[in-house]
Order: sequence, then C-alpha cells, then structure tokens
Amino acid sequence: MRKKYPPGKVDTALSHRRRPERALMAAQPPEEATVAKKTLNRLRTPIQRQACALSRMQAEAGVQQRTLAAKMHVDPSLVSRYLSGEWQASWGQAKTVADICGRDAHLIKPLWDTATGVLPPAEHAAEALRAYLRALRYADGAPSQESILASTHHSITSAELAQAFHGPGTPAWTVVRHVTMALFGLTDTAHQLCRLTRHTGRPSGLSAEAFG
Repeated sequence: MRKKYPPGKVDTALSHRRRPERALMAAQPPEEATVAKKTLNRLRTPIQRQACALSRMQAEAGVQQRTLAAKMHVDPSLVSRYLSGEWQASWGQAKTVADICGRDAHLIKPLWDTATGVLPPAEHAAEALRAYLRALRYADGAPSQESILASTHHSITSAELAQAFHGPGTPAWTVVRHVTMALFGLTDTAHQLCRLTRHTGRPSGLSAEAFG
C-alpha cells in the first residue's frame, strides 16, 4: 500500500482536487477521493511509520530480506510483513533489524513505543515528543528543514521547527501539529505526548491550547 499510495503523492493529489460547489456539498465524495483519504490516514499510523523507518534502514544498508530473515531465524515472509507494516514487530525483532543494518535502534524506538501504546513517564514526556518527531523525520526520508517548512506552507518558523526537534522545551501545540502532519504522523499521538508534559511541573513552552 505504501508503494502504491506514497503519502506525499496522496497529499499532493488531495491539495489539487477542486473543492465541490456549495450546492453539491451534500453529495457523496468521489470513490477515488475517499480511497485516497483512507489510504493516507492508514499510512500515517505508527505501525506504518515504523515500517517506513525499518524499510529505510534495510535500503540504506543494502541488506536483502532473506538475509535479514536468516540472521533473525524467521521466515522471509515474516520479515516482509514487518517491513510493509502488515504485522507489528516485537521490540526485540525491530531492534535486531536495526542492529543487522548497522543503524541506531533509537531512531525507531519512539515509533515502536507509539505503535504499541507505550507512554513515557510524565517527566520525560517533552524529550519523548521531540524523539517522536525526529523519528517521524527519519521515517520520511530525513527531509530538509526547508522542505518541512514548505510542507507546512510556512505556517511555522525555522526557530520553532528547531525547537520541536531539539528543544529546549516544546513549542506551542499548533507548531507540533504542523510538524507532525508534514512528516505524515498522527496528530493524536503527538497530542497525547503534549498533554503528558503538563504533569512535569516544569515549563514546556506549550500554550494552554495544547490541552483542550
């Protein structure tokens, strides 16, 4: 599905689609548009972002799936399901893929945590949020700062983007939301991490709007 409907292509197609006239708003959306929206939502899920990151590691290392399978002592079809996002890998399996490919497993740990519902302690929520955004960036092919800002239609500044990735603290929720969407993540996941920062007792840089 990720090969047939890459997130960037889906977003571009939707952005160029003409809005229906007011008199036609009650009509059902075209089937093609409905499929595209459902596909994009699926591609934004944590397990798909994790699969993108694992696939990137495999591609960067030039390791074939059957080689991964042999070193992991599993069937090649299982590795294929992990890399496509069809099945959720255990953390041990995901880390093994990273180790075999010679990549830092911390690049995918935030994606695995969100895919499996693991939440950090409140005192580490701000760093967990930044790590999650950096992991989304890796999974998306490490786009440049200019590319990310363009994807947000320059609704955030370069300083706010840098703070979202590296701190200190975290920027306003609107900034986090724009960055998350630009990197094809789910805003619900980022918002959940943002809400946790409220319980640290330390200033995070988040505005009150982040917490509803």
